[in-house]
Amino acid sequence: MLFPPSPVLVRVTSLLVLLSALSTEARAQESPPSDAPEKQEAKDTQAMVAAITAQLTERRGLQFEEPVEVERLASDAFRAALRTQHLELKTEAYFQATPSAFRLLGLLPEGFSGDFLEQILDASASSYFGLYSPTCKAILIPELVDHPIERMAGAEAHRREVLTHELQHAAQDCRWPLASMIGPSAASHDERLARSALIEGDAVCTAFDVTLSATGSSIFEFEGELADTIRNQLELTALLQSGEGRGLVDPTARVFEYGQGAALVQRILKAGGWKAVNAAFDDPPSSSEQVLHPTKYLDERDWPVTAVLELPAELAEQGWEVAGSDTLGELVLRELFAESLEGAELVRASFGWDGDRWILVRRGDDEALIWTSVWDSRTNARQAFDALTQVYGLGGPRREPWRSSLDSAAQPMVLMRDGDRVAMCVGLAFDGAELEAAEGPAWRAVKGALSSPLEHHVADEDKGRGDARVTRRLEREAIDALAAARIQVDGLKVRLPKLDLELTLPGPSWTVQRDTPMAMVRVIFLSANPSINFNVSVAPAEGLGPQETMEATLQFLDSTFGNMKVEVEEVRDDPRGPTFELRYAADVGPNRCWFRQLGIQRGDLFIVLSCTRIGGPIEGKAAEEFELLLNSAAFGDPGK
Repeated sequence: MLFPPSPVLVRVTSLLVLLSALSTEARAQESPPSDAPEKQEAKDTQAMVAAITAQLTERRGLQFEEPVEVERLASDAFRAALRTQHLELKTEAYFQATPSAFRLLGLLPEGFSGDFLEQILDASASSYFGLYSPTCKAILIPELVDHPIERMAGAEAHRREVLTHELQHAAQDCRWPLASMIGPSAASHDERLARSALIEGDAVCTAFDVTLSATGSSIFEFEGELADTIRNQLELTALLQSGEGRGLVDPTARVFEYGQGAALVQRILKAGGWKAVNAAFDDPPSSSEQVLHPTKYLDERDWPVTAVLELPAELAEQGWEVAGSDTLGELVLRELFAESLEGAELVRASFGWDGDRWILVRRGDDEALIWTSVWDSRTNARQAFDALTQVYGLGGPRREPWRSSLDSAAQPMVLMRDGDRVAMCVGLAFDGAELEAAEGPAWRAVKGALSSPLEHHVADEDKGRGDARVTRRLEREAIDALAAARIQVDGLKVRLPKLDLELTLPGPSWTVQRDTPMAMVRVIFLSANPSINFNVSVAPAEGLGPQETMEATLQFLDSTFGNMKVEVEEVRDDPRGPTFELRYAADVGPNRCWFRQLGIQRGDLFIVLSCTRIGGPIEGKAAEEFELLLNSAAFGDPGK
């Protein structure tokens, strides 16, 4: 991320503009013509910098290590500095691989070519009024020749706002080295955008607070949403600047960094003041999702999942090589989905993002993209999958979990969904025979991407059971248990050796499922039909008896579901050990679900046997089969 100022906060009234003009005229009358206007301007700037620095130190509380130099550059020199800043904060691979990846995804025109960075500069250089360089530790100001923004705000007022914003970046850099926060060491471009939003949001709010101080007010007394103000100014700036080459200016990213960043910081300020903002810099957001949805950063933090995506061995043998890799993130996906969706539908399609990764592969002049993603739930994944089919025009009969495009006018594409994972391959040529036979490198590349390993942040793994990321961890444990023969199936007999538990399935319609969406499942998931399931989970007793454990369970369920109706809650006698029974109904997403649970204490664990029905009470045949299954549960020696 570069460090330009926010588009000027046009809160300067006509009176302020008039006073500024009168002041300039008065100085012109009092002072004789100078032979060195540049020296006088530098002196005035130095005095303004000193005054603003004192204000920032007092109001924001951050210290400057030394005076910050300000240098005015000709437009060509400023563009060169801007180019250097881009190269210092991003890797060379970013500029080489990203344009190809975005072109394959449809985020850039199909025929896009040329120097990606130079075209970005062509489109954006004129929109920057200043630049703080963490490398030079200086503020660089471009020469503006009769710019409309300066005419509207007044040259002095505009210069003051620019310097305030950039000086706040200098203050940030003294305490939290900015090049480290958003430089090449960032985990992904998505993380870089999230941290840039915090950096820019803080500078916007700080500059706004200093501006309000002239009226005896502060940002804490501002009742409006600062993001709306910023969005309006961005639109105004876009209207006033020239239209040459604006195709590569990403308005979504600009609104995100300044507007959403300001909204995030304003929310933090309301909760805990500048001290809380400083704490956010110590532990900044790690994804655009956390900025778009502040509760996923400020409340229960939703850490992004890291997908480990590698070049398939089959493609490596064919001479393909990885040319680059990165993460799209919710912000870029929302921009992609915006090709076909809008409003609430657009937000829903990207809302459940939990992590993604793409790799660009090359062989000679050929390029292809392999992408995998993980979502908070199957429903979120299905919404993203449906959005992609609309974006890429994958019409015809619905074929899920995968679709393909064989349109010769478009990039060859394979798109698949499996549970809470969505993956695709774009640009790797295939023919219809390969696809219909479910074989070929493109198909296998996507299948491999769907099963690529996932790495979860350690803090994410420790969250409560109701969290979707823990759900996936438990699913992996269940799958691993099957693979390691910790669950043994012999006809209708199911043994769990570790628990010394044996179950007898009520009939052939019950099967052991390898992919379970249940947050509580740790060991096994059995299904009678699409709407009824039985599962075995374990919970630590932690020294509590059945009564205390049942009460703690009810408290957890009430906090998780909110709208829960309890039918039975009792401790009962059971020859298999101390036992509690629960029967309750609760809303799970859009569905009303009915649950029956029996918790049997075995040593320091409670083995919880559960039956769930979606859309209706557990009665009739469902109740009979549950009782048969429940009564069949037999334990061996509890000491084993």
